[in-house]
Amino acid sequence: MWFPGLVDPIPEPELNPKPSEWARQHEQVVKHLEALRNVISMPLPPAKGAGSGILYVGGGPYWPGIVIGVRLLREMGCNLPIQVWHRGDDEPIDLHMLNGLGGVTAINSKLFAQKNGGARILRGWEQKLLALAHCGWERM
Repeated sequence: MWFPGLVDPIPEPELNPKPSEWARQHEQVVKHLEALRNVISMPLPPAKGAGSGILYVGGGPYWPGIVIGVRLLREMGCNLPIQVWHRGDDEPIDLHMLNGLGGVTAINSKLFAQKNGGARILRGWEQKLLALAHCGWERM
């Protein structure tokens, strides 16, 4: 399974270097068109969530910017709950930098994915989709 609970349309090891002409090979084009047709025909997961919240995704080099954003939100009077989704050791964060700001929750995307069916790839935009689908809010 891969996010968001849909069957992986092309279940094979990825992220290996591909030959430069790989994407133009007839069998690959046919395979990906069929996968696209399958994804298009799949029902979307049911909408869930209620309320509003702030969602940050990142850590590591993005962590200082997230800390500044959270502090500014709190200084401006925003009391919405805040979630920070990060990739654990791949994107370290220091929650002590947010002490006293209240309502901030950190979620390790890698652990979350492992407990909830896995994730085929979990990098930048894939992590954002995971966070959007599972933050629990209707509005972000």
